[in-house]
Amino acid sequence: MMKKYIRTIGIDDAPFSRKEKVTSIIGVIMRGAYIVEEIIKSEIEVDGLDATGKIIDMVKKRRAECLCAIILDGVTFGGFNVVDVKEINKRTSIPVITMTRKKPDILQMKKALSNVPFSDRKLELINGELPQEIDMHGRKIYVNCEGASLEIAKLILKRTTLHGLVPEPLRLAHMIGQAYKTGMSYSKA
Repeated sequence: MMKKYIRTIGIDDAPFSRKEKVTSIIGVIMRGAYIVEEIIKSEIEVDGLDATGKIIDMVKKRRAECLCAIILDGVTFGGFNVVDVKEINKRTSIPVITMTRKKPDILQMKKALSNVPFSDRKLELINGELPQEIDMHGRKIYVNCEGASLEIAKLILKRTTLHGLVPEPLRLAHMIGQAYKTGMSYSKA
């Protein structure tokens, strides 16, 4: 039986331009969909290969022992800084859920990756993490989960979502990153 107010962290990146070498990633730790407990910021290289390590560091330095899941906005941050969800799960012992509202266009991603460093490794990670389509409130989202079943991932997403399709920790991480970078934000529902 899963508690109603499970503790999760949602992580998303801040807006960036291709001229920038680094961008911010924001983590929001919440209980359920209502109680914000902590906000964390880190920096990653645009199109780099350091997002996996930075996310692991963010989680381990905080309330990692209490987290039920790490919820990521897809597997790419800061352009094509692709995360290794298996490595995050292995090094934190916490289930990792990636979710997107749109089905990833793998052919477009492969084409775009031809112009960035470490493209072979990034393609390997993307191909290994193809999301599955699930129904959320009558609409489709695309989810991948490492360290828990798809059914558990779906339950975690439902317990952390107030309205729309985006879990509150992820929605707030998006809004905070946007406000930090641009001075204002809008809701990602």
